[in-house]
Amino acid sequence: MKKVMTIIYDLVIYILFSFSVLVAFSAGWMLKTWPNLKMNELVFMLAQGFNGTGGDMINSFIRSCMWPMGAVMMVAAALLVLQRHQNRSLLGFDLILISVCCLVISASTVYTRVGVEDYIVSQTSESEFVKDHYADPSEVSIVFPEQKRNLIYIFLESMEMTYADQANGGAFEKNTIPELTALAEENECFSGDPAKLNGGYSLPNTGWTMGGMFAQTSGLP
Repeated sequence: MKKVMTIIYDLVIYILFSFSVLVAFSAGWMLKTWPNLKMNELVFMLAQGFNGTGGDMINSFIRSCMWPMGAVMMVAAALLVLQRHQNRSLLGFDLILISVCCLVISASTVYTRVGVEDYIVSQTSESEFVKDHYADPSEVSIVFPEQKRNLIYIFLESMEMTYADQANGGAFEKNTIPELTALAEENECFSGDPAKLNGGYSLPNTGWTMGGMFAQTSGLP
């Protein structure tokens, strides 16, 4: 009976350690892959599921998290078996301590980096902004001019002014978006008074693709 309990004890420790190591590697990979990730984006992505996720992304997760975790677990399993043969149990306490440290450090890092506190505050705070400014389309009289004009809306994924050259407010020596730079200079690009391209201000919850598209087409964050 004692041997069975020892095996169960080691198994529980091993599962806890495995979980904590996976969490630590996953948190590091997530923050490295999306360094500017915010909590509202994370919630949105998790709510959509993983259908359609590209193979490169999955392979990146496997290389950065699963393989290193497997190597760590093999070493931990070997050490657990070795210490049991030597009638020692100190390693079990060490693994528990390491597991707790991994979970605490990972949780605190993610909590700070993705803005969990700000997200909780925004979700638990009430605002009258929408109520005070919302215009019901059914109650608004829209009068079209005799000569109507078409509006073409173009969204570019992962496009930013960084691709311009430094002289125009970008980050490169050579302008990789000269046509877009010319359009911005000849028209309104929400850069304000400066001659260089610096873009408009993104309100909270509008700095990512779906958030920005929703905000621009509805007027809401």
